[in-house]
This record gives sequence, structure tokens and C-alpha cells, in this order.
Amino acid sequence: MQGRRMHQDGAVSMDIFLQDFADAPADKSEAVQRVLGPYFDESRGAIITADGDAEVYGADDTPVNGLMFTHVTGEVAWDLMYEVAVAADWVIMPVGGPVCIVSEEQRATIREDLEDVAVVLVHSGTVLLAVATTVAG
Repeated sequence: MQGRRMHQDGAVSMDIFLQDFADAPADKSEAVQRVLGPYFDESRGAIITADGDAEVYGADDTPVNGLMFTHVTGEVAWDLMYEVAVAADWVIMPVGGPVCIVSEEQRATIREDLEDVAVVLVHSGTVLLAVATTVAG
């Protein structure tokens, strides 16, 4: 599928968006800093984990009202993606894949133009990785 692929080295090359659907999204910079701060390398615009990394866009925006991850390697980055989505109350949207919600309450916030897209409740980074790589495969 165009826009995403799984590399031989295990990197998932797709854009993964985290956001909410509020008319006026709130600044989530504190939640993002709390979760990603210890892993964030400002010089690379990426999170660096024990088993990989991921490029992160939007973390230095003012206000922070969404993120995009790409070129994700390892499993810890997926855990962090899930954790920051929970902390910020964001949904996770791998391009071309389902809308991944982190709480059942988020189901009611999905925009009308996405009603035909599958919605999957994810409970961990491991589940998120499985959903994203199934889509990417």
C-alpha cells in the first residue's frame, strides 16, 4: 500500500497521527513533555529508546495539539505512542489504517467523515504495533 511499508530492519515507514477532534484542541504540551521528554532528542527531532527510535513532528509546536510519528523502529516507541495518546486523550491514526482509540469514550468523538473507517480500541503499544503492521503488511 502506498504511504507505508515495513522495512527489513523492522522500521515501519508510515505516518502515524495522534490528535483529537475537538473544535478547539487544547494544548497538550505538558502531557507530551511528561511522556516523551525523557526520550526526546531535540537535535534529531526524534525519540530514542532502548530498542529503536522514531521521528516525531509537532512536539515543539505552540500549542501542542497533535503529533506525527514516522520511521518507527523497535517496540518501546509504540508503547510511548500509546502512552502519550492516553495522557493527551488523543486517538491514533496510522495513514490508511483504522482509527485507534485508547478509551471507549473516544468513539463518540470520531468525525463524521471518518465514520466509514474502522475504529479499533487499543490497550497497549503492543496492540497498536500489531494493528499498524497488519495494515502496513
